[in-house]
Amino acid sequence: MRAHIITIGDEILIGQVVNSNAAWIGERLTNIQVDVHGTSVVGDEQRQIMQEFKRVTDAYDLVLVTGGFGA
Repeated sequence: MRAHIITIGDEILIGQVVNSNAAWIGERLTNIQVDVHGTSVVGDEQRQIMQEFKRVTDAYDLVLVTGGFGA
């Protein structure tokens, strides 16, 4: 199974916060034999999020989204 992790957050995009969620998720997926073939970071804008989601959904079997909980 091929997986991709999308992380949402301006603070991660600009390097203010380390993307530890993607690293943690990637490690857990690898432990259960899921191949993480890509990760991406997008800002908090809905348009950016939707564009990235559309881009990866056809290319991967599993897409996980994390972040995006800020104000």
